[in-house]
Amino acid sequence: MSSLIPLVKAHLVDVLLPAVLPADVTVYYGLGYGGTDRDVVMVTDAQTDSEFPCYGTTRKIEERGQVAVVFKSYRPTEQGQREATERAFELHDLVRDHFRAAPNETLGGAVRMASITSTELVEDDETVDEDDLAAGRLAVVVAVLSFTGRT
Repeated sequence: MSSLIPLVKAHLVDVLLPAVLPADVTVYYGLGYGGTDRDVVMVTDAQTDSEFPCYGTTRKIEERGQVAVVFKSYRPTEQGQREATERAFELHDLVRDHFRAAPNETLGGAVRMASITSTELVEDDETVDEDDLAAGRLAVVVAVLSFTGRT
């Protein structure tokens, strides 16, 4: 495979997130649609960079990458912002704590190491239709999962 991105995303969606998150959380490979699902985790954008490859087809390329893991929590009341924000961070913390407890996580052998390296809270998600949220509140926590490996 030319990049680790598909392997990393597939392992997160198919194995790691379902094992770490509660069963009532919906996990998507890519963007999930519908702003009013209660709790959603999406594995979305990714990027990598690498050193200039050594010559020869059998040489491995050192790849460093990042993938966005988006935790969305919706609460269907106008006073639900605090609850939505706290729930999004609870889901985030379950995944972050997995990597803290398993510092040698290899995502099924796809990478040498992986960890959440940054987090951002967005309480006004412009990708969601405002009509869907007319009577509710949404919190979005975007975590960056960084990884290194060889392809």
